[in-house]
Amino acid sequence: MIARLVALLLLAAPACAAAGIEAVYVRGLGPSIELTLADNGDLDADIGGRRKLVRRGGQVWIVQERLTGPIVDRLADLEAAAGNKAREAADGPLVSVGPTEVRGRSGEGFLFTNWGADQKRAFLVLSPDPGLRPLSAALRLVWRTESLLFALANPKADHDSLPEGRTMARLLEGRAPLRFGDLELKALRRGEVRLAPFALAGTAETREQLRRRIERERGDEPARSSDVSRAVFAEGRLWLVADDGALTSVAQGERRRRLEDAGAPVIDICAGTGGLRALTGAREWDGRWTIRRWKAGRWTVERSGTTKGESVVAFSCGGPAAILLTDKRLIEAGPAGETSRALSGEARHARVKAVTLETPGHLFVGLNSGEWGGGLLQIDRKSGKVRRIERNATGELCDGPLNTACDPVHGIAVIPWKPDCVAAAVGLVHMLGHGRIVEICREEVEQMFAQASDRHADAPEAAVGGHGSVPFFGLAAAGATLLAAGHDGLYRLGPSGLVERRSWPRFEEIDGLLVSFALPDVVLVITTINGRASLGGAAPLLVTR
Repeated sequence: MIARLVALLLLAAPACAAAGIEAVYVRGLGPSIELTLADNGDLDADIGGRRKLVRRGGQVWIVQERLTGPIVDRLADLEAAAGNKAREAADGPLVSVGPTEVRGRSGEGFLFTNWGADQKRAFLVLSPDPGLRPLSAALRLVWRTESLLFALANPKADHDSLPEGRTMARLLEGRAPLRFGDLELKALRRGEVRLAPFALAGTAETREQLRRRIERERGDEPARSSDVSRAVFAEGRLWLVADDGALTSVAQGERRRRLEDAGAPVIDICAGTGGLRALTGAREWDGRWTIRRWKAGRWTVERSGTTKGESVVAFSCGGPAAILLTDKRLIEAGPAGETSRALSGEARHARVKAVTLETPGHLFVGLNSGEWGGGLLQIDRKSGKVRRIERNATGELCDGPLNTACDPVHGIAVIPWKPDCVAAAVGLVHMLGHGRIVEICREEVEQMFAQASDRHADAPEAAVGGHGSVPFFGLAAAGATLLAAGHDGLYRLGPSGLVERRSWPRFEEIDGLLVSFALPDVVLVITTINGRASLGGAAPLLVTR
């Protein structure tokens, strides 16, 4: 109770002004580091990956922003938990190469003599400016923290905790790095800085709580992955299909998921004006399928059929009928009967999943095949003609705005302020991330929006007309705007280029699945299903209510 009261009082306290330094270090790859350092040694450091480092009065805390809320630890407790897993590096001899300039600032450059003669530039550049001296200790604290977090998360990895050994530590004493590897000082401001009182100190884990959490997270790693391939909201519940065909559901406020028996493994589900439907069939596709409809609290068979020699591409039911797309036919089945049209063109099966959008004349199908791309198809519902929608503006490998070979599509929506046009969300994390929102108006394909994941990046791809480094994993029309789920939060797009971004709402864990019912128009679900076809980790599913 006392700790909570102290935290609330600190939260209400205003930020204190003090003399100090604000600095930004950028990396060739990876997030930038933002430092706010007061002359008394107090520090706020945003080190990327939703992690922050805070020093007040000589005490240091690490804050890791999880989707379920922040986790706060003292640096001393992390060091105790890591033990000898984090050790000092052996950096080898360093030799001076004399005056070296980095982004307009001069310093002394150094190379590793044991790295050979193929080094193109100084690995380490140190500034003699006494005004920058406090940055040296601040950066070494950041590096120490990153190394401890890595060692604790990867106990079997052979990892040196500090990116500096004894030789480098001696060189760094009293001098600030202008460059360290691919890390470079980009921006600097001396003067008045403001550090808010640290309101989370009272919530820090004890050493025992930290130890138990680390053990639990290591032991539960397989269980914490989520193989949800589809999620829809219908009948006041969130319905979830797992990769193995299991179907569960949960309503807002419930703490457990309910296992649903659809009579057979579920291939896909969808919801629309005709209600909630499930496509069921053998896990190993043998051509036999059944469409089941949820009615009066139970599943009833609506239509069955056989598609020998065909594979399912997509399942959709935005209107009164259900649409089953195979690689050879477009089948529309509903209360009024069934129609089947042979496709004129290729409809490939997605390696991960497909998303759909129905219009009166067409079925749009977005394919997610991970690192193998996917792209967007438009299928004429009367003729069965398949059109692949794509455009490579430069002809270069993987350039967009929409590239079938490189761009997985995760969402499609009608643009509210352009009802004759649709938008598609592109996203991929495969070592690096890329993505954009694409606009399709009849035969025209243009980039609508792209975003750099690091606002300090030197030349964000989005600023020069290429793809951004923020992947988008969901898209839906929400009133007069489009709501897009990016890797780093939610984006609301409107007419005249209006874009608003907000951080993720708080998630809750329900039977090992992270879900958020916090927003009125959508539900968010975290899945790791994209890892089947890429090196991407967790990604959001955007589910309209």
